[in-house]
Amino acid sequence: MSLIIWGFNYNHDTKRINLLNGVYNLETDKLEEHNPSNISIVQIPVTYDPEAVCPKIEQFMEDVLRPEDVAVMYEFIGYCLIPDTRIEKSVMLLGKGANGKSVLLSMFGEFLGDQNTSCESLHMLEKDPYSLAELYGKHANIFPDLASSALYEHSSFKMLTGNDGWIRAQRKFEHPFKFKNTARMIFSANDLPPVPGNDFAYFRRWILLAFPNQFVGDNCDGDILAKITTEDELSGLLNLVRPALKRLLEIGEYSYDRSLEQVMQMYRINSDHIAAFADECVVFSESATTKGVMLNKYTDWCKGRGIKPQHENVFAKRFKKLGYISGREPTGKRVTTWENCVCF
Repeated sequence: MSLIIWGFNYNHDTKRINLLNGVYNLETDKLEEHNPSNISIVQIPVTYDPEAVCPKIEQFMEDVLRPEDVAVMYEFIGYCLIPDTRIEKSVMLLGKGANGKSVLLSMFGEFLGDQNTSCESLHMLEKDPYSLAELYGKHANIFPDLASSALYEHSSFKMLTGNDGWIRAQRKFEHPFKFKNTARMIFSANDLPPVPGNDFAYFRRWILLAFPNQFVGDNCDGDILAKITTEDELSGLLNLVRPALKRLLEIGEYSYDRSLEQVMQMYRINSDHIAAFADECVVFSESATTKGVMLNKYTDWCKGRGIKPQHENVFAKRFKKLGYISGREPTGKRVTTWENCVCF
């Protein structure tokens, strides 16, 4: 049996974490007994054991993430233990498949507990009128494999990550209600959904974490999720993320070293890398550039960034949509060009 009162926030204590065997006090670093006078609708399904370690999780994190991003991931996991959204950041895991993104999200979901997480995509949060209600009372919204279709609206995302008041939501056939969001957002994607324009308020909310390695054949452990979600491993993970959470709360920002400009460029490359190439390497001019030269420049640009270049026809179609005009050299030769632009 469960009791749900829409719009009422029972779980507002950001100094204590409700665990299976007690309540961990972040201020005293001690485990307290459960007390019926302290009501919480959220319990993390992990046992506190100060001696527990998680060697398999640590090795997994080192295998799938860049070294500089491991600490950031621990900070984010720790932050989702408490209902605090003052640090307005969401996490996006990037990479082309078979690289551990989904395993990490599944492990994270096991750690927080299914009852404490939702699973709404960016597109659903913007389009589905009932999607916002799924985040009520949750500590994290975990969604794998975002669609690469364009995201023309992102006002709900900004509202949910903005720590700026009440959210209006509704379940189907029920009355609307309001709540304060406590769900931190984490997604994964092979290709990011393109967004129009340069909305700084959107891009500044992102922490983009690349998964550079692929695990296939003999290098793939099909049982890795089971190995890193044992009771002992998850108790050890709790011990790892507790100091990371404290550090995050003391400093007030993640140990993420990419600037807003770098985040925007990284987002563009992973959502529309042809447009990113044009922004970086092509300028308008009275001259023209042959299509062969432009394609070679684009291919070299992709290789330098570890990106698989698109086929010539795909490149040409997207390039035209960006406003570049196809033409021919005036020499009479059948050499096609891109008019009024040069690449460098």
